[in-house]
Amino acid sequence: MCNKIKNKHIVLCQYVLTLLIVIRHGRNIEAWNLYDNRAQLAATIQKIYLHMSNIAVPVFFYFSGFLMYLNLEKSNWITKIKRRIVSLIIPYVVWNLLCGLFFIIISHINIIQKKMNQDVIRFDIQFIYNCLIKCSYNNPLWYLRNIIVLSLLSIIIIYVTKDRREGVLLILLATVILNLMYHFDNFGIIYWLPEYLLGGYIAKRNCQQNQVNIINYSFEKNNTFLKLVGAILLLVVLALVSYIDGNFIFLFLYRITAAIFIPYISSYFVIRKDIDNWKYNINMFIYCSHFTIETILTKIGMIVMGITNLTAILCFICVPIFSIIIVYYVAYILIKMPFIWNILSGSRTIKLR
Repeated sequence: MCNKIKNKHIVLCQYVLTLLIVIRHGRNIEAWNLYDNRAQLAATIQKIYLHMSNIAVPVFFYFSGFLMYLNLEKSNWITKIKRRIVSLIIPYVVWNLLCGLFFIIISHINIIQKKMNQDVIRFDIQFIYNCLIKCSYNNPLWYLRNIIVLSLLSIIIIYVTKDRREGVLLILLATVILNLMYHFDNFGIIYWLPEYLLGGYIAKRNCQQNQVNIINYSFEKNNTFLKLVGAILLLVVLALVSYIDGNFIFLFLYRITAAIFIPYISSYFVIRKDIDNWKYNINMFIYCSHFTIETILTKIGMIVMGITNLTAILCFICVPIFSIIIVYYVAYILIKMPFIWNILSGSRTIKLR
């Protein structure tokens, strides 16, 4: 068994990456239809940021795989799955239904429905399917859906590989090759399996060596600065090439490289930060709640300000800021209601201070 993990690095890294995701979802390219000539500059700026922020989700999958495989054995997989039911499945179902019901309500209010150009939504089997399978009303939750499936798949992999890290590594390499050959959908399980298994492999390696270290490789202390600069440059080069070329392979390599090096790079910037403050520990709540707020604010911005380069850029900047402020105020209130908070956050207990 490994020693209990010190999660400071993970918490802070996930916090920063969550904020990157919030900014990413503040875009108004689709909602404002910026593909025409009205706001080309705003569209270009947003597309560049969207591409650069592709580093976030791969690292989320890496951390999820690491935490799932840490101490995972045939003897305790039931306990692990029970924890995932509370921490993932319950929030996934509740948030999807809440957001879906919200859009049902506003779609039946004539003034809002017309102003927001919102189609009428009805509560039926199709609605349930759209909520719980497609995440139609809270799109970012596709990530939770995939993590739930990958958690179950982890148990199968443990049995198939006979709990050996070499087996996990072989499956990881096989999924990389499959992705490069067949170009799987980037919302699918197979596409993100390499990043997830990379975290799992590092966790299994650490367990077998009786270490707790979330950094992918044991970099020696000599020439640390050069290695740090080299990792950053490699990410920048892949980001530029994949943006300019638009090729599936370059984007895939950019993302998996981010999963390899971002935990290493981030360890030099976040390790001294105090994480006891509750604001750094509500990442799950921020992730699940921000998208609906941003969707509403983006549409309001379009109605109030009109579509120009200036208003599109201002909205892209301001919508995430206002969304985070709203999320924090709501979280502050809900934390004082432990029963509701535990359902919405996956029983991630928070103490205000």
